[in-house]
Amino acid sequence: MNNCKQKLEKFKVPDKSFASFYLPSCHSIFKRFKLPHNLPLMLSAAESWYGFDSKISRSDKYKMVGEGISPKHRASYLSACQQILGSRCIDKCTEKKLVGVLRRSYMVESNAGAWLGALQGFSQSRGNQELTSPLINFIRNRAEIDLAFLENSKAKGMSKKGNFALFEWLGDFISQNTLVNNDVIKKAVEAHSKITSPTDYSRLGKVDFLNILRFNFSFEVDFYLSAIAIYDLWLHSFYEGEKGVDDLFFLDVSMRYSKQNGVRNIFEGLLDALRWKNINQVNEPLSWHALAQHIDTLDPHNLMNKWRSGKELPSSSRFSSFINEVDFPKYEVGKFIAMEYMSISIAFDTLISDWSSKGKSMVKELEQLHIQITEEELDDLIGEVVCGLSKYYEAFGHLGAKK
Repeated sequence: MNNCKQKLEKFKVPDKSFASFYLPSCHSIFKRFKLPHNLPLMLSAAESWYGFDSKISRSDKYKMVGEGISPKHRASYLSACQQILGSRCIDKCTEKKLVGVLRRSYMVESNAGAWLGALQGFSQSRGNQELTSPLINFIRNRAEIDLAFLENSKAKGMSKKGNFALFEWLGDFISQNTLVNNDVIKKAVEAHSKITSPTDYSRLGKVDFLNILRFNFSFEVDFYLSAIAIYDLWLHSFYEGEKGVDDLFFLDVSMRYSKQNGVRNIFEGLLDALRWKNINQVNEPLSWHALAQHIDTLDPHNLMNKWRSGKELPSSSRFSSFINEVDFPKYEVGKFIAMEYMSISIAFDTLISDWSSKGKSMVKELEQLHIQITEEELDDLIGEVVCGLSKYYEAFGHLGAKK
């Protein structure tokens, strides 16, 4: 009995994520941006950033989100949170509400609780709320919708109603709450209507599988394209009137990847955009070789080729040094935006790489059904989905900074 009581009294801080296209987990987003992506890493980063010691060892930080640790560490953890938040305390009412949302989220496997908690912490800390508030509002609204949908789905027992009924239910939700093209949703629903059991795809043809892939990619990317468009439009609006702010948009960068032959990834699209902005003496874009000369390294041409192919990517400090050497961007705001684009491009490329891997795996499986989908068709499909970013800029074009 005593051992059982001890286990129940262990101090735990839940840090769980769930697979979701509509609301990806904090973990997955932070990891794509090469940021601390779980609670132990975040706590360690905060200790370094704010200059304090939580008094919780590295192993205990991981146990804290797993099997639990001694209750004596509770005070240390709360003290660490207080130091991160400074004098801005979360009142008891807000804390109780967040705990309730977290419990509800876990019951229906939603990432909403983790996101809402993270956003609350950000708003209480020293973050630049003014610059990112539209993005925060987007994620908060998305989290609330996701939680409500999953709770409604559970209340209606949708998981017990079969594959097609569940997919129709999901399709209707996506139609109302995303910018995924209705025709893409309709064709995916039609394809799913041919699946008689979860493992029987014998009635599906090549077009059906392509429609399912197009739907999956479109649905998953909706969160990312929405966030990118919102943040980019807000950046330009916030710095409106400053020199260099309107010289480059991420939309141009992404179009170079989705529409131009020879641009293999989003980051190469950014480099290509910079190349065309840095005009040479005869009013032509710099050659790749000339652009590479601005990299401070012994073999800049070789390193530029690695950057372009994605085999090696620059650190923030190296890319910043590179940006400072080229003629464009000329002004500090433009340089800052280019640095933001570097992070977004590299993160976005990890998502595209995941799609490519999943797609190729699916292509191999389809060969057993005598269905041939080429890598070129797969690449064209991915490019088509990324090309949809333009409609997100149109949808969120009303955003503006309040100065």
